[in-house]
Amino acid sequence: MLLKTTIRGQILVLTIVPVILLVIGIAIAMQSSLFLANAAIKSDTAVFIQAQTLLEKVLDAETGTRGYVATGLPVFLQPYNTALTTIPASVQRLSTLVGGDVAQLRRARKIAALSVRKMRILASYVAATRAGRREQARAGIARGVGERTMDELRFEIG
Repeated sequence: MLLKTTIRGQILVLTIVPVILLVIGIAIAMQSSLFLANAAIKSDTAVFIQAQTLLEKVLDAETGTRGYVATGLPVFLQPYNTALTTIPASVQRLSTLVGGDVAQLRRARKIAALSVRKMRILASYVAATRAGRREQARAGIARGVGERTMDELRFEIG
């Protein structure tokens, strides 16, 4: 009887131990997958926040430029001037954050190109206003090229 109990115990142990090891292996694999998924989410979130920050800087530049064109008062150019110095770093940070993700890198390049295009449009309005041609700047704003560029930028950022 003792021998039967020992054999049953051994069979039970030989059956349960592999099952326990399998469950532990699955748990480790799931934890690893969750860790990788969490890292990807954090990366995507950082990219989105940086893209939103870039959009805000371009919007601030646009607002300041419109104020300057409307009034001719240079005080309104403060957000535009700030954007001129901060947008290049924001574009670089966005490109760095996307890393080797080809699709995100392509999107970051498009966002950068649209930001540069918008800043060039704003620069033309500022230059015209400085040269005493505010009506030319107003007409440029009224044509809506800058607005369409902003719409494209908003679409790309999501």
